[in-house]
Amino acid sequence: TPLQFYFKSGPALDDFDGPFDYVVKPVGKNTFTKPIVILTNRKSYSAATFFPALMSAYPHVTIMGDTTGGGGGIPYHLELPNGWNFRLSTTITKDAQGRNIELGIPPDKLVSLDKEKANEGIDSVIEAALAHIKEETAPKPTQDE
Repeated sequence: TPLQFYFKSGPALDDFDGPFDYVVKPVGKNTFTKPIVILTNRKSYSAATFFPALMSAYPHVTIMGDTTGGGGGIPYHLELPNGWNFRLSTTITKDAQGRNIELGIPPDKLVSLDKEKANEGIDSVIEAALAHIKEETAPKPTQDE
């Protein structure tokens, strides 16, 4: 099961109902199964955490970059009498490995932006993703070779 939701159901710290499974599965005969790389970093919040959490269940998907920022729960918005607004998560969402995605999704391959190359106009994270895809799609030697 790629994701499981636990919904807040009462005032106590551990008052949650669930788990409720959230399953995404390929549909149809034209399913894309070639290598996919999802680029993430600490500024990837909410849906940008939710998406790699779902996709990480597939063997042809690689999460690359840095851990996402988290924020995968369903937020509750509230305005205080003084006009301040705040949001808090009303769920616990766990990925296929049982990790709470509020803390972020760690990458399969940690890759940092090389600032010197960035100054030259080269994105080292995208370059690493392209190299990974080329490696994964390169013809594999047969046993006869």
